[in-house]
Amino acid sequence: LEIGRTDAPNPQLVALEKKGAEVADMVITVSEAMKRQLVGMGVAAEKIRVCYHGVDTVFFNPDRADARRLADLRSRYGFAEDDIVVLFMGRLEPVKGVVQLFSAIAQVQAKHPRVKLLAVGKGSLESWAASEAKRLSCIRLVTDFLDAEEKMLTYALADLCVFPSIYEPFGIVALEAAAMGKAAVVGAAGTSGLAEIVKNPAAERPTGVHVNARDPGDIAWGINFALEDGERLKSWGKNARARALEEFTWQKAAERTLEIYQEVSSQKK
Repeated sequence: LEIGRTDAPNPQLVALEKKGAEVADMVITVSEAMKRQLVGMGVAAEKIRVCYHGVDTVFFNPDRADARRLADLRSRYGFAEDDIVVLFMGRLEPVKGVVQLFSAIAQVQAKHPRVKLLAVGKGSLESWAASEAKRLSCIRLVTDFLDAEEKMLTYALADLCVFPSIYEPFGIVALEAAAMGKAAVVGAAGTSGLAEIVKNPAAERPTGVHVNARDPGDIAWGINFALEDGERLKSWGKNARARALEEFTWQKAAERTLEIYQEVSSQKK
């Protein structure tokens, strides 16, 4: 929604969104978090249905990332064999928590000196991010376009993913990371579909850590906690892959969408 993307929302877009929801017979949204926000702007809860996105778990599959290609990629990014790679993939925009993440890295390195942040993306903060990456030797910034295969390998290279979004209706990157068997630290305060993708350590089958993305100290805590136990981190990654296979397939998304269409169609008869 426009009100979530910026501190100065365009009133015309806000009005159009409200009008669209008002005249619709039913509204499909991508997370329970977005449903709550829609209700908060006046949309009737009984006309909102949640349908999660899916991920191609055949393509995003850790078994497809062979050791030679990963070694080549590690060398291209300038990482040593014993470096711990923490991956951010997404738009370089304030809403993605990039500023807070970069601020958190010093606290992470204090506990884990071998950590390197690999930040992949483009956006309005690109110049700032490049300056920070130059100042902080532990950040490797990649603004080049990655094709699908390179993207898959970059996930595979990571030891941990971090997506500290301040506002995130869903968060497809967390789903791709999960399909690649990677645990993730995610922004979970406010409107966050990420909190529904990633299960925190209190869950029966944890897949990562929830943090307040507005607080660099909390982001640092989440990364440090995730990295404390290597075996636990691997088990979270296995849980993440299993969850993607069980809950977030495109088949399941298609079936849910058809259910919603059939429901609204039956109401119109």
